[in-house]
Amino acid sequence: MPSVAPRWQAVPQSEFLWAHWGADYVLFHRPSGLTHFLNPSAALLLREVLVEPRTLESAAHTLAAAEGAEPGPDFLPEIAELLRRFETLGLVERVSA
Repeated sequence: MPSVAPRWQAVPQSEFLWAHWGADYVLFHRPSGLTHFLNPSAALLLREVLVEPRTLESAAHTLAAAEGAEPGPDFLPEIAELLRRFETLGLVERVSA
């Protein structure tokens, strides 16, 4: 049986309160009561890229394209770690195929 790559999606935007200061974003997660400070890439990932379920590769490719950047060799592992952290914090969830 072939394995299916995991996919992630941001939790509903209604769970977030956003603020933007300078180059950074502040996100208040209503269910947990926690506030998170995010760089523009992390905010873009939650606000635009993960509005639909995406695999790691799809999320990384879409994020890089949205930023108009060529991803370096460390980009995919960095996005993988970010997705794991976001999942632990309850900001994204794994969805079934």
